[in-house]
This record gives sequence, structure tokens and C-alpha cells, in this order.
Amino acid sequence: MWILEEAEIALASNNDFTVSWDETVSTVAYSHAFFDNVGIGPGWEPFDTMRYAADAFTDNFLPTVEGVPFDYIGLSSYSNTATLDEGLTLDYVVPGNVYDTAVWSLSPSGRTNIGHAIYTARTELATNGHLGSAQVIVLLTDGIANVYRSGGTDASPIFTNCASSGCIQADDYARAEAQAAADVGIAIYTIGLSGGAGVALMQDIAQIGAVSGGGGQFFDVDDPDDLNDTFSQIADLLNYALIE
Repeated sequence: MWILEEAEIALASNNDFTVSWDETVSTVAYSHAFFDNVGIGPGWEPFDTMRYAADAFTDNFLPTVEGVPFDYIGLSSYSNTATLDEGLTLDYVVPGNVYDTAVWSLSPSGRTNIGHAIYTARTELATNGHLGSAQVIVLLTDGIANVYRSGGTDASPIFTNCASSGCIQADDYARAEAQAAADVGIAIYTIGLSGGAGVALMQDIAQIGAVSGGGGQFFDVDDPDDLNDTFSQIADLLNYALIE
């Protein structure tokens, strides 16, 4: 029996598969195998596990309700700067959808510009978010903020790198962008992954969302395999907030 994720297999064409048996087969018997790390490009951990969790996050939402547009989802990634990989969309259900494609096109590189990530998400919500809708940023990092804005305008910022271990200026830049998002009612949920994240900063950003925005909470995740459960918890909190 072959257990396949059809959307991921389609995206992973022309790539090698790694097959792992869960037990040794000593006699003729029924057995099974799993494809591991199926995706575009080489296997990266914990990055691949993050991509699976981000992909599965959409299972908690509905693009339409009785034919009316409902939950929109977008994707932004960040390293030296942030990029809007997919704007707010309803196309995240059908295999091969634009959100899945954006998630599986990501690759790890560069530094950790958390402030610009929040700015990019806030800008997309302000530009294309629906008036009166609940707006939420889910911020995930496995690193420490080490790039900050030192001049220029929001449209064309000038960034400065800190030491790889992070710096006060980068933290302050991220907090300022979080406050700007919260001031317009955006909730901010943060996830620190694998012990390498700046926990204090992620706690501060979530607290800014909780106090000034539409909500916020920090999740400290040591095991990447727990990411899927963490995303589900956030989705439950969002659904509860909407009901309330």
C-alpha cells in the first residue's frame, strides 16, 4: 500500500524519492512504505516540516460559505527582506492551488528580518483585506531578528544587518512594526521554533497584538513535528474569537 499526498507528488515531479520501511520484512508478507520529504528541491529540516504545517493550516478554513467569499489566506516569507509570495486568496483547497504552490516554492536562505515580515503582511491586509473582517498575522521564526530598517521610506526601505546573534535595533524595528499592525486592529500570533528563536521578542510581539490589536498569543515549539498541532490551536483560537 502506497500512501501518497497527491498535491505534493504533483509538485515534486522529476525529484528523487526516499523510501523508508517501518520494519524489516523477513518473509513474504504485506508491507508498506512511505515517501519522506516529498517536495520541490532538496530535503531541508525543519524547513520541510514547517512547509507541511503551513500547507495543512488551510484545512481549518473555508474559502466560501454558501457561495459567498469567506476566509482569505496569504503567504509572506522573509530573510534579508520580506516577500509577498501569495496575496490574500481563496484558492487554497483544490490540489495544485496557488497557496500550496507558493508554500512549496519557498527555500531557506539569508538572515531574519522580522520587522519587514510584519510590515509586508500588514500592507497586504490593509490593501486587499475586506473591511470589517477579522485580520490576523501568524508569525513563525526559527531565528533571531538581525536586520533592521535604518532609513528610507516604507516603499523603499534601507536595511542594515546586525550580528548573526541579533541586536536591539532589529528587535525594536520588529516591535514598532507589530505596534503599527496592532494599532489598526490586526491580531498577531507568534511561533518560536526549535529553541533558536528569540523568545523574548516573539512574546513581546504577541503581547502587543493581545493588548493593542485583535488578539495575540506566543507558542514555543521545540519539536518541528508539533507545528501542525500549533497551527490547529491557533485556528481554534481564531474560530472561537469569531464566535465570540
